[in-house]
Amino acid sequence: MHYVQTNRRSRRGGAHTYAGQLGRLLKQRRHDLALHTAKGRAESSAEVTHAAMLQLEAANAAKTRFLANTSHELRTPLNTIIGFSDVMLKEHMAEDGARASLETHQQFLQLINEAGNHLLQIVNVVVSVLCRITFDFALCSNREIPVLLVCEEAHRYASRSKEPGFEPTRRALSRIAKEGRKYGVSLCLVSQRPSELATGILSQCNTVFAMRMTNESDQEIMQSIISDSSLGFAEALPSLGNAEAIAVGEGIAVPMRLRFLDLPESQRPRSETADFASAWQSDNHADNSVAEIVKRWRTQSF
Repeated sequence: MHYVQTNRRSRRGGAHTYAGQLGRLLKQRRHDLALHTAKGRAESSAEVTHAAMLQLEAANAAKTRFLANTSHELRTPLNTIIGFSDVMLKEHMAEDGARASLETHQQFLQLINEAGNHLLQIVNVVVSVLCRITFDFALCSNREIPVLLVCEEAHRYASRSKEPGFEPTRRALSRIAKEGRKYGVSLCLVSQRPSELATGILSQCNTVFAMRMTNESDQEIMQSIISDSSLGFAEALPSLGNAEAIAVGEGIAVPMRLRFLDLPESQRPRSETADFASAWQSDNHADNSVAEIVKRWRTQSF
């Protein structure tokens, strides 16, 4: 009997040992499954994050194209209409005997001119709103995400003009120029006419890249920025070549004349001078080229 009891105890001990091993194996299996599930979720989250980043980049590029196209589509015809109506308003289009019809005609032109100016101010309002959103975003980001606001054709938005339509944009840009550095937002002004920029905003620009300038008033602005010991650079402004610039300011150790690196042809803006000589030396234009240009002109699909 004693031997049988011992055998039973041995069997029971083996069963307990087997059950313990099985429990550890099941626990390890559950741990591996949980780890595999967590890894799958992490990979899925990474894929979702990557897809979201791609969508964000696409949305940002679409926004940029939309704003550029909107500005172009609004400003180009409106500037033409306003300029033409200005010319017609200033001209004497009738003799004294037709004064009544002239006055009626001028009233119509005045309506065109006023409507065009109101629509032109819409773009300035949109830019002012974007500037305020950018500043508020930088204010709330606590310098975690530095932002550079690039303002192309800045003389249109930050103009010296005292017209009421420019005031909201000028005020928003001025705030960024004066206070933005403290909150991580900086301003880049790109303009072909620096003499038309608001002096309060221009005075806050501590680094300047000046390309070729032939206008005397623009050169005077640069001479006021460059120190007396570097005025020789200002004299070279009218003779600068393509992609050359004079760099002065806080971001440059010493004033210098430099040349920007050439970009691949696919990344260059379509701002180079047309090759008139080569075009005039050949007559390879298709017979339907004029019709195609007119069609593209009407659809505005450049």
